[in-house]
Amino acid sequence: MASVLGKFTTRRVIYIIFWILWWIPFSFFTQLHNLRHIPHRKHAVIIANHESYLDPLLIIYALSIHRYIRFVAKSSFQKVHYVQKEEQYHHKTIFQKILGNTLTTLSVFFVHYTGSIIIKPGTSTVRRAIRALSYGHFVGLFPAGTRRKRLKDGTATVRKGFVVIARQAKVPILPVAIYKKGLFWHVRILPPIPPERLDDDTFGTTDAQRACAIMQRLNNTLPAHHHVTYVPKNS
Repeated sequence: MASVLGKFTTRRVIYIIFWILWWIPFSFFTQLHNLRHIPHRKHAVIIANHESYLDPLLIIYALSIHRYIRFVAKSSFQKVHYVQKEEQYHHKTIFQKILGNTLTTLSVFFVHYTGSIIIKPGTSTVRRAIRALSYGHFVGLFPAGTRRKRLKDGTATVRKGFVVIARQAKVPILPVAIYKKGLFWHVRILPPIPPERLDDDTFGTTDAQRACAIMQRLNNTLPAHHHVTYVPKNS
């Protein structure tokens, strides 16, 4: 128990230091909107569109003062993955290497990635995410899995994992819209979606349809040149 507590305390201290270091530059070029939508007394699954490598840092800047955030990221960012594939590692940019090591330190959940994040009911990722939520943490995901500029024909395949996690943990989904306008990054917090809404027909009749509809609703709040066409992944 002591070792677990010590490990958590160390990560928490690193997390706080990390947040302070990023707060200073981010406070000059980031504008936050609708912070009133953040659940102050509840944990939640955070979902966001994927604009750049800065997205996790922008979310941490906007939300981590309220709650500790655990992200789900593709395994190609994992430090161990790079070490095992040394040649691939050396072809990564310095920023990618730093971000991968930082995410590992901050106890990110890494999942296999083949064009979209794969999260299925009963997997270890779902169990770990639910456990983190039970501790009162936020869990953050980018359902499209790929940054907008790297999408083919502007189409993103959305996995249903965040819907599965939110339903099983019985927590709301908190959509976050990220976009850049001029010199400033904008982080807009949208109204949370209660878990009971995931079982009616508001967003569709299957989890794949619901995931796609929720992301499309988020997409509609972005400036037109940031729009993406979301399609459901049925598997």
